[in-house]
Amino acid sequence: MHAIADTDKLVADGVITRDQARIIEARGRETMVAMAVNFVLFLGIIAATGGLIAWLADAVAVAVLGLGMLGAGVWVLARGGHLYRMFGHAATLIGAGLLIGGLGWEMLDSYAPLAGWVLAPFGLAVILGAAWLYGRAARSGFPDRLLPAAILVMGLATHLFGLGLLLAQHELHGWPRTVFFLYSGGLLIGLGWFTDLRVLTALAVVPLAQMLETGTSYFHAAYVFISPEPTLTILEMSVLIAAAMLVARARPERTARHARILALMAYVVANLSALVGSLWGDVVGETL
Repeated sequence: MHAIADTDKLVADGVITRDQARIIEARGRETMVAMAVNFVLFLGIIAATGGLIAWLADAVAVAVLGLGMLGAGVWVLARGGHLYRMFGHAATLIGAGLLIGGLGWEMLDSYAPLAGWVLAPFGLAVILGAAWLYGRAARSGFPDRLLPAAILVMGLATHLFGLGLLLAQHELHGWPRTVFFLYSGGLLIGLGWFTDLRVLTALAVVPLAQMLETGTSYFHAAYVFISPEPTLTILEMSVLIAAAMLVARARPERTARHARILALMAYVVANLSALVGSLWGDVVGETL
């Protein structure tokens, strides 16, 4: 677990020695640099994957290039040593992104009526496969879990996009839409906890709020926050905050961190909904 500590104060209090403080500071710098590199790498992978798919614009070419880069990346990770791991990660993730993104592009472009039926189960299969790899790496004590976690996120996006596409194509509203958003929020929370990626847990508040059509919209050259049912949204977020805080108190720190970030995001949405209600008023249940 990563923790923030004032090493000067720890030395002054006699908790650690000056030499130990230097070691902690050095490792802290290494961790921050690694996080920055991974973030930039992730953005570059997204840009490269999207650019290659748009440039090639051919399903076979994208698939061949994706398989080639995936195979090359795996080979580098297996044989290349620690020095070349970053290149192995990049090649593997770009290859996986080409295969997953290329499938989505081809389905939407050539087989739009079937796209949702294919992408939803395919994304779920990717999630299950990546989760198995991540769990195996965690059980074996393997520290590098970036690849399975990143591929899991790709599968998650594909799965939810496929389900959302089915809802849109079949014009499903009401309870099916509510169940979809509830399922999406629960899946984000579960996978966020499983991979210990709090950004996924934080994003869960978006579909949970969308259950009552609360979210953002764009019109008249402005992005605005919309809450058609501010009172019910405040109640929903209050229940979520209470549940998250109960979990944070009862569970170990790893789980508690996710519960706290979810409670914080719910608190933000509840306050924004209160602002909307105070400005525009509310008739409870009017839009349901």
